[in-house]
Amino acid sequence: MNAFIRTIKTCFLDFHCFIFVVLNLLLIKKIIMKKIALIILATFISVSMFGQKVPFSIGNGTPTPPSRDNEFTCEANSQFSQVYSTYDNGFYCDDNYSFYAAADDYSASGSFSTMRFWGVNFSTCAPGATETFIIKFYELNTVVPSIPGTEMHSFTVTGTITDLGIVTPWAVYPCTIYQIDVDFITTVTLLDGWVSVTRQNPGDGCNFVWMGYGTGNAVSTNGTWQTTNGNLMFCLGGTPSIPISNWAIYLGIFLIAAFMVFRFRRRLV
Repeated sequence: MNAFIRTIKTCFLDFHCFIFVVLNLLLIKKIIMKKIALIILATFISVSMFGQKVPFSIGNGTPTPPSRDNEFTCEANSQFSQVYSTYDNGFYCDDNYSFYAAADDYSASGSFSTMRFWGVNFSTCAPGATETFIIKFYELNTVVPSIPGTEMHSFTVTGTITDLGIVTPWAVYPCTIYQIDVDFITTVTLLDGWVSVTRQNPGDGCNFVWMGYGTGNAVSTNGTWQTTNGNLMFCLGGTPSIPISNWAIYLGIFLIAAFMVFRFRRRLV
């Protein structure tokens, strides 16, 4: 060690040796800084690749083939209707996915007891004969109007599945679009609010995606509501009215009249 120090001191006394040492030190520093820069760059790329936010949307896709447009229709007694002739996006709402619920706002013209919406089982799974959904209704949020307010109703319901025979024209993951109809059994009187959908995953390895079109107020949650700028397709149906035929009305009038005559005659006797 002492010999090394003496060599360094001797070198510093010699001008050419001094220059040689300085250049080597600068070269070593440059190499070290370059390696540090490469390490920082590699770390940044890794964080960017693996730290990205989990998507709440399957992204925009090619719209429905024109020959299958206008097949998204609501019930005749719908109190709210948000449907379009085609679709161009969809949002995850599956309890097996990070974004487990999607929601949109509505303003119904009357009370309702049913709901219809459309979705795909992304990416390649066929829908089951029945599917179970958790559907919640929320008040309007007066503090943060862009997200749902207080939860008012929650229903765990079995959806009736109708395969529309429409296959999304996505090159990598074509999916079959199906229609879901649910009955809440009871009447919902919350006319202005938000509705959210979550599918209870049956363990099929796929995730339910609620279909939509265009831009709007839809939100999605992974524990925190986040704006998607989407527009989800759904209908809220009213309690179906039972038509009364004319003969039933006439029969009722006749029975009332007969009863009154009978009572009147008994009083005369």
